[in-house]
Amino acid sequence: MAGKTRPMSQIKQLLRLHQQGKAKKEIARILGISKNTVKSYLHKYGSSGYNIDDLLEFDDPVLESKFLLGNPSYKEHRYEFLKKQMDYYVQELKRNGVTRLILWEEYKESNPNGYSFSQFCYHLHQHQKASKPTAVLHHEPSDKLFIDFAGKQLSYVDIQTGEIIKCQVFVACLPYSDYAFAMAVKTQGVEDFIYAISCCLSYLGGVPRAIVPDNLKSAVIKSDRYEPELNVALDDLANHYGTTIVPARVRSPKDKALLETRKHHELSLSEGLKLLLQNEYQSRKNNRFERLKKNAGFRYQATIEEIYIDAARGVDKEMLATLATGAYMENGESVLITGASGCGKSFLASALGQQACMQGKKVAYYNLQKLLMRTKMARLEGSIHKMFTKLSKTDLLIIDDFGLTRLDQQQRMDIMEIIEDRHARNSLIITSQLPVVNWYDIIGDDTIADAILDRLVHTAYRIELNGESLRKKR
Repeated sequence: MAGKTRPMSQIKQLLRLHQQGKAKKEIARILGISKNTVKSYLHKYGSSGYNIDDLLEFDDPVLESKFLLGNPSYKEHRYEFLKKQMDYYVQELKRNGVTRLILWEEYKESNPNGYSFSQFCYHLHQHQKASKPTAVLHHEPSDKLFIDFAGKQLSYVDIQTGEIIKCQVFVACLPYSDYAFAMAVKTQGVEDFIYAISCCLSYLGGVPRAIVPDNLKSAVIKSDRYEPELNVALDDLANHYGTTIVPARVRSPKDKALLETRKHHELSLSEGLKLLLQNEYQSRKNNRFERLKKNAGFRYQATIEEIYIDAARGVDKEMLATLATGAYMENGESVLITGASGCGKSFLASALGQQACMQGKKVAYYNLQKLLMRTKMARLEGSIHKMFTKLSKTDLLIIDDFGLTRLDQQQRMDIMEIIEDRHARNSLIITSQLPVVNWYDIIGDDTIADAILDRLVHTAYRIELNGESLRKKR
């Protein structure tokens, strides 16, 4: 007849005493059990293949399986009760918002003497593994990024109108590190979807080899097991970032199990507020950028990424990267861009200006002739000082097409006033078809020319563009 099983807490005491070098007889005396029982459990320990430290780390259910599995007298009533409910719990877990903690609390209400939360999760996990075996997916660092929208929407109240506004939650996960990213966007539309991916990659600071979206309409136009048809915008995004889009198989959530875990995780109040605040901050930042860009009056809608970098053209990659950081504006330094007509001076100046707007800087873009015309009108209206003050407060002033005509005395003084107000405080970008050494002739007065160029040249970044007109290539 099989002997009576012992509680796992007593078995752990037995193992600790054995580890301390106690004899079997002494262990039996201390624990109040027979010597044969001690001998039996030590024999099971010896054949288990584990050391004592490993066994002591196991939770009680695991330790039970190591020592008591197959013993006909071993029958855990708590487990028998839980086993009857397992299928129900597995089905409930598939519902949005249902977590293991919620199920455990429900279980404890019906069985107060039942398992603790950790043991409940262990048995539930074992049941899921046994009922539906799966393979372990191995991932490499920076190999994939899983993306999708969470099934549960968030909402916030517009404090001005009282309207309840719903928003979608974009979720991404790097499977190797299990590092997750989430942000709130207005819709699941293509524009918001692409924007969320861009924000995610920017936040992560890198691009994976492949992006794995679900088969949502923003990503996949037509689902297919072998050749899914992707949205054109998503293809363009992949080409821009130098990655590939590999949609998950239809109705195969296990292809991106880590992301599904993130999607169905019930957000706490703090997590929800964080997402909403993040979305509000990003929305305000975007609105500010659009407002600054509109007020600047750029000649071209250009970005740094669109600039054709070629050392033969005079575009230095390292210098451009330095200018893109905006550090020159913090130091009150200038940028002088020279080159023949059509070589991209205005485009480059516009790109640097828009980059400054993205960094929250106030920018003003003027063609020199139009700027001088405005100063002339302001002088006639008696508002010239107001205009100079306004120009001096902009973080970045861009003067395009400097040197097309020779300056008269008043124009020289106006240019001198503008540059003097900005010297070592706020930055200036000037474009010109003429080399800087020829600016003396354009300014016309050697004394004023010396004063102007002395404030510009010595602390300025110089970009001299070469090559044929880009307008011809179009």
